[in-house]
Amino acid sequence: MYRMLFLLPFVVVGACNPTEPIAATDALRVKGLNQIVNGTRQAQEVTLTEGQRLAIGWLHSPGYPPGRFCTGTLIAPRVVMTASHCTTGLGPRDLGFGFGLDPWSARASFKVTEIHEHPGWDAAILILARPPQETLAELQPIPFNTKTMNRDWSGRLAEGAGYGETRDRNRRGRWFAVVRIVEVWPHEVVVDGEGLRGLCFGDSGGPLLYTDDAGVTRVLAVLSRGSNSCVGREWMTRLDAIEGWMQPILQRAANLPETGPVPVADSGGDCGDLDYFGRCDGDVMAYCYEGERREKDCGERNQVCAWVSDERGYDCVAEPAATDCGDLDYFGRCDGETMIYCYEGERREKDCGASGEVCRWADDRRGYDCVEPEPVDPCHGIDYFGRCDGGAVEYCYEGELRRDECAQQGQACEWVDNQRGYDCVDVQTQEGCGEVDYFGRCDGRVVEYCYEGSLRREDCGERGQGCGWINNRVGHYCE
Repeated sequence: MYRMLFLLPFVVVGACNPTEPIAATDALRVKGLNQIVNGTRQAQEVTLTEGQRLAIGWLHSPGYPPGRFCTGTLIAPRVVMTASHCTTGLGPRDLGFGFGLDPWSARASFKVTEIHEHPGWDAAILILARPPQETLAELQPIPFNTKTMNRDWSGRLAEGAGYGETRDRNRRGRWFAVVRIVEVWPHEVVVDGEGLRGLCFGDSGGPLLYTDDAGVTRVLAVLSRGSNSCVGREWMTRLDAIEGWMQPILQRAANLPETGPVPVADSGGDCGDLDYFGRCDGDVMAYCYEGERREKDCGERNQVCAWVSDERGYDCVAEPAATDCGDLDYFGRCDGETMIYCYEGERREKDCGASGEVCRWADDRRGYDCVEPEPVDPCHGIDYFGRCDGGAVEYCYEGELRRDECAQQGQACEWVDNQRGYDCVDVQTQEGCGEVDYFGRCDGRVVEYCYEGSLRREDCGERGQGCGWINNRVGHYCE
């Protein structure tokens, strides 16, 4: 039996399956929400300077930094890497990019002049109107990985980051989460929060970070899609796999003229890192003007400090009118199969069950909504690449679970490659390996496995790791 996989360009087709990217176009609801679950404020597994932490920012509605809907990372002076499902249907005037710990007190926000979406995979590049380092002197772009990832990466720990759903109303802004790399595919890497922590709705486009042996931290991939639990598996687009597409865009960005308004520069006064657009310190608005730090006490005017626009930055504005929504926001929540949300200061409800739908998180723009129930999986979680069940291979093909008895054909079930997955192969392909197969075994901290007919041994202890079972695709390896 030989199975051929035809790779098709990735197309966004809907928002019902939580493991599919979500299109960023919806006329009814115009903002999104994403955050790390059970994360930490500081990175735990990778080394980042304060300037590099600042390089992780968010996409937002034009002129309104708090209206975040995806995460992105500055990888070059004017270049932001994110996911293309965050930008689908949008033009440069439809979004801005913010920097800072919390979107509600952004350090700075910048207009976008160009959007480049990868034609086949979930990745996009934003080119900012001007270099953000002109406003944020300490800002340091995080370089992206150009070294080809392979199965050796499985079992390593990496770190994700984002501004999305934390499932804790007291935790907002940028958070980090340690995840384990469990699979490496031709254009994607799969990570797992192992039921403890992970990436969540709207961390979309956020980076997967890794610090190499030389101490350099790089962006390995950007978040594409993931499990609904937010503590399970996430699929991320590998940047090393699309480097050929990225490099011409980076070269173009380096030669583009700057556009958009430039804030009044600090002329050596006492402004420190404060710029013309300013920031809020409670109800006090602070900003830099002609090299001098200035403040407005919005509370004395019965106003509040808030972001106004890309031209004015922060300023004193009238306090929003009280609503009947309590702590309920626009993105809402589910009460059983009833969806409740706040719209124009009014609490609203929608009975999803009445229309044969269920209440679930829909996407990063709409929040919770009524959606079609997920179809029953006829393959029970087994995908096209399949798995071995004793001397048989099981795999999903055209929505049907199939099984081939390899042993009856005098063959064995083994992983073949990233195109075919598991398949029946001739037993003699293991000559030279004895009884050790592709999945290998552990001899103390040493892993042994058969690869291309050759017995290989790797000392995990030299890496400060142990040997163990990784998963049904990798087998035994260092962890």
